Amino acid sequence: MASLNKTGGLVYVEKANRLEEMLEDDRQSLSRSTAGSRRRVRKIVEHQETETKEHLNKQKARELLNASYVKTAQETQRNIERSVKRNKEKKKQKFIDLNNDIDRCLDFLDVVDKDISLHDEAELNKVKRQFGEWNSNVHGRIQDNISRKLNAKDYKAMLKEKNADYQKFLDITNKKSAIFRDIIIESEYDPLEPNRRAIKAGTGKLKDPTLHILQKTVDEMVMLDPEYGKSGENTGGKYTLPTEMWASGKIEATPHGRFGKMMASANNEEKRKRAPRSKVVFDEFDFPKGKSAIDVEMPLGKKAQVATGPSTFSRVMHDERSF
Repeated sequence: MASLNKTGGLVYVEKANRLEEMLEDDRQSLSRSTAGSRRRVRKIVEHQETETKEHLNKQKARELLNASYVKTAQETQRNIERSVKRNKEKKKQKFIDLNNDIDRCLDFLDVVDKDISLHDEAELNKVKRQFGEWNSNVHGRIQDNISRKLNAKDYKAMLKEKNADYQKFLDITNKKSAIFRDIIIESEYDPLEPNRRAIKAGTGKLKDPTLHILQKTVDEMVMLDPEYGKSGENTGGKYTLPTEMWASGKIEATPHGRFGKMMASANNEEKRKRAPRSKVVFDEFDFPKGKSAIDVEMPLGKKAQVATGPSTFSRVMHDERSF
């Protein structure tokens, strides 16, 4: 039996069955090797596909993560920008409010300055008017009377009297070793004689603006009693008990004495306890000392309340994240 070899030539085989078996073996071997190669190729392709899918999944996850990061960064940037803008608006509004407060304070100070200037001007005008009235009604009147008395007297006579007084003083000093003002012997020398010849100018009733309240009281009392003040006693001012009436045995007969006895009675002890009293110690040598006295005079302040909630920084961050 003839068959083709691998090179294309003819081969003569005596046993055809054996050849068929050999060829069948070759075909089976070739088929097994081809199937193994296909399996290996399939595994390689599947492995490459798996790696490619994993790579694509990782790349996609990375892209998603980057996109999330970008989105978070953009959102954080927008929150920061909003926070900065809000802080700028708050500062601007605070500046406007403070500026308005300053303007209101300046307006108030202008009003106060105007009121103070008007008050000072009114007080100055009052003092000027009072001085003018005093100068014309008191000082001017006294000065005019003194000037009239001086003008009515001859200056040569005045000079002669002054020289005579000086001569008397010199004569007595030459006679005696010392002259005492508290021991006066008028038969020898009277040093008060020049004072008796001094110019006296009567003024009469003066309208003194500084005594306006007292004079007003006197004028009102005169309207009620025309004889008031004619006795010459000092009727100005508030009535006070005479000094001799404060003696023991006399004060009890006055309202002051009865009032003192009434206040000292046992029935008014509770009222006296409730009456306001001063707790100031006036004894400079025996006064409260020590820690108890200091605590009463300067007590401790209130206890500070410590905040137990979240801090201001954490609250601000939470508010910014909530946008």
